[in-house]
Amino acid sequence: MKIRKLLTGFAVAAVAVLAVGLGAAPANAATIGVCTIQAQNPHPSTHVNGTINGVGTVNCTSSVPEIYIYVVLQKSTGESWANPSRDYANTSSQQNNGASPCSAGPGIFRVETQYAITFPAGASPAYSAGAVDSPWMQVACGSARVAAVDLSGNPVPDDGSTATTSVTFEPPAID
Repeated sequence: MKIRKLLTGFAVAAVAVLAVGLGAAPANAATIGVCTIQAQNPHPSTHVNGTINGVGTVNCTSSVPEIYIYVVLQKSTGESWANPSRDYANTSSQQNNGASPCSAGPGIFRVETQYAITFPAGASPAYSAGAVDSPWMQVACGSARVAAVDLSGNPVPDDGSTATTSVTFEPPAID
């Protein structure tokens, strides 16, 4: 009888330790935030007449110490158009664009969004940089405008589609 009580006590203690161990989430499992980087499809501008526009954005779920963004509208023949890069401190979102005159079209264009993000102190990763490219698309302005198609000739919806990537930043691992 004493052995049964002793074994039962050990079993209850083991289950309690196991339950506490399984129920407690590690400190480094929480997400501090997510930054989503986009390269929007190139398109004839609806707010700046006479241009083909490409927009890039960085949107984070919380403020970060620094967002750098540089956007280039590229034409398949090698030409490119960009605004100066933008570098902002203590913000959660930024955007930039590249635009060509409509006389540069019709043609095949894409948008490249280059980014660098510095995350809050102690976050992992501390820094992330890269580029996101929209698909190559045929774009033209005005009455010469043709439906947007990809390089294979497939129609591309004019719905504000974008190429997207995300970076998640978390607290540092605790050993």
